[in-house]
Amino acid sequence: MTEGLRNFATQYNYAINDPDLIRRYRMIEDGKRDIATKVSVAERNAHLNDAKRMKADGMDPKLITKYTGISETEIKKL
Repeated sequence: MTEGLRNFATQYNYAINDPDLIRRYRMIEDGKRDIATKVSVAERNAHLNDAKRMKADGMDPKLITKYTGISETEIKKL
């Protein structure tokens, strides 16, 4: 085994067996998921607001769907 591979194996074994490191990693990953969820919700709300304005301006629901991704069923409910 080369020195580089031996160093990698040592660090890898340390990482997968360190509960504090694993806990910190999970916290970071949870934070990333929370941010992604918030961004997704914000984007959806922005698309809904755009769809409402387009509908109020008399735009065809199919065209609204094309530009916002909001379904025609949802557009009818707005």
